[in-house]
Order: sequence, then C-alpha cells, then structure tokens
Amino acid sequence: MHITHVKSVNCIAPILVRHAEGEDPIVVVYIRANEEEYLTAQNDSEAVEEKKGFQPIETIWTFQPAAGKWLLHQSEEKASLSVYLRLSKEAFSVS
Repeated sequence: MHITHVKSVNCIAPILVRHAEGEDPIVVVYIRANEEEYLTAQNDSEAVEEKKGFQPIETIWTFQPAAGKWLLHQSEEKASLSVYLRLSKEAFSVS
C-alpha cells in the first residue's frame, strides 16, 4: 500500500479548468508541498520501501466529477506541466 503524509502545502495554483459542453470537465492544479511517502506490505503496516523524512515535491493533480463529487483522477510529475499550460493557452486563443 502506498502511504503519503503531507507536512505542508506551499502552493496550489490552478492551471486548467475545462467545462465545455460535449467534453469531460476537468480541473488541473499545480501543487508544491512537503511530504514523505512509503510503501507497506499489504498485510501489515511495516514499511518495505520509504523515502526518509519529508521531501519537497511538485506535482500536477487532475480532478474530475464522479457521482456528483470532484475526485482526484490522477497525480503526475511536474514534467507534465508544459502540456497543461499549452492546453490552457489553446483554450483561450482567439482564431
């Protein structure tokens, strides 16, 4: 099981909000935080792999609605930020 503990969130910035007719709505945010994470064996809580202490992280989170609630759909590395910035720019460009 993958366990994550967040010590602090230093930045949450919206990147893309899409809610157009005929498309699945999404909200994409950039998050900078301090967290520690580790994997545990499925049958107990003993850590089998861990990163020692809290580490600064930068991730991209995508939320989508499901059963009337906005839920985390995926979490990605910061490297995908340029893709979402390009999508956001395209969404606001005038032809």
